[in-house]
Amino acid sequence: MGRESTANILHIFLIFKALVEFFTFIPVNTVFVFIGFGCLGIFSIYWLLIYNRLILPVQNNVEVEWPPVSIIICIRNQFPVFKNNIHLFLEQNYPQFELLIVDDDSSDGLESWIREISQNEPKISYFKNQKTQAGKKQALTLGISNAQFEWLALTDADCKPEGKNWLQSMMQGITNDQKIILGYAPYQYVPGILNQFIRFECCFNALQFFAASHAGFPYMGSGRNLMYHRSIFNQQALQNERMYGDDDLLINARSNSDNTGLCLNPKSFIFTDAKSSYIDYFRQRWRHYAAALHYNLMSRVLLLFYFISFIGLYVCIFYLLIQKNYFIASSLYVCHLLVSWPVFRSKLKLFKEKNLSNFFPILQILYCLHLIFQFPFLWIKKKHW
Repeated sequence: MGRESTANILHIFLIFKALVEFFTFIPVNTVFVFIGFGCLGIFSIYWLLIYNRLILPVQNNVEVEWPPVSIIICIRNQFPVFKNNIHLFLEQNYPQFELLIVDDDSSDGLESWIREISQNEPKISYFKNQKTQAGKKQALTLGISNAQFEWLALTDADCKPEGKNWLQSMMQGITNDQKIILGYAPYQYVPGILNQFIRFECCFNALQFFAASHAGFPYMGSGRNLMYHRSIFNQQALQNERMYGDDDLLINARSNSDNTGLCLNPKSFIFTDAKSSYIDYFRQRWRHYAAALHYNLMSRVLLLFYFISFIGLYVCIFYLLIQKNYFIASSLYVCHLLVSWPVFRSKLKLFKEKNLSNFFPILQILYCLHLIFQFPFLWIKKKHW
């Protein structure tokens, strides 16, 4: 080993030794103060420079020839709820469409009922999936491969369009050469803190992926309200080896700033009943969080930096409160609210959400705890649809 190499190694060692000694003598409180303000800075960048820039997209109001659309719904043992919702799809005010129903090996009488009503309803196409793998992707692939038309609108059996112009409103959201349109799928309002929290997380998640798409880096969409051209579908991008992420992973792999648009016309919204127990909701979200682990690198970095700053900020605030450093803890907390609360309140108008802004501070804390609870489960494989 040469003298120059030895000198470089010694130099690196001395720098490392100096850093260790420096942080050893810094009080722990000071470290948490630095980390807290660092997290606040990153948190503020997301809220002020990304989320705050989301605006209502300009819809295509010129006279167009409406391309035919295949509405695809994959169903597994949801016959009672779908029986009440099917008319909402069949009554769409749209020139030409089909309602393609994929029975994902249900055992609740769906097949006989669908075959009976389809005799008098030419818009209905029905396919039975002989399930050989867990998850929804096999059924989705079957539906897309049998779709009559090139444009595909995806939703779920328990979803309810806002009205008869849902399909038309979604198609109006497409401009230029876009092949993907992201729609909003809120939860129905019912009184109670659990419903408020579920609607809050849904609204914030939508704010995240809509704002990211508006900024030029789309990374996901909601499979409850999503439209794309058949050319977007790709089995490799779907990652069939994973039972979750049938919408997230495909959009993450195939979307870009040129081919992806968004629709926030209230007529395009699709509503769903929220879970009535936190355990059921926790399990539902577990699947979606796990899919994020398999996003592309840029998307993972984008999400990771936000959630580290968000959770890190609250951890620092909590620690400083324990250490009775009330001034710094309260300063961090108040500053983070001054940054995020007004932005969230203004964006609620885009999503037509009510009764969320007033409880924002409480909902933020609950959201932080919810994320912490979810973290250990991200690497546990889910075995059921």
